[in-house]
Amino acid sequence: MPNPKNFSPFVDPDGGQWIQITGASKYKGVVWRPVDIEMSEEDDKLKFEIEFLTMEGTESMYMHDENFHKLAGDVILDIINETVNQAAPQV
Repeated sequence: MPNPKNFSPFVDPDGGQWIQITGASKYKGVVWRPVDIEMSEEDDKLKFEIEFLTMEGTESMYMHDENFHKLAGDVILDIINETVNQAAPQV
């Protein structure tokens, strides 16, 4: 799981909610969001596309970067897990 300090919410002044990579990596400053998220029933895999907000050329730099896609998947799962844990009744 990624460290939550490695990403943060980013709100586009023109509207829209995004995720910004904040950790010290080559992806620091990349602002993106998952789109078309679905869970495959056949293999229980999370499938999604990535939309980028950051500097020109980001999409071509990271769209096919397998390491970025793995990081993005980990971030999405971390957000889902945190949301589920917050919604779970406290015992």
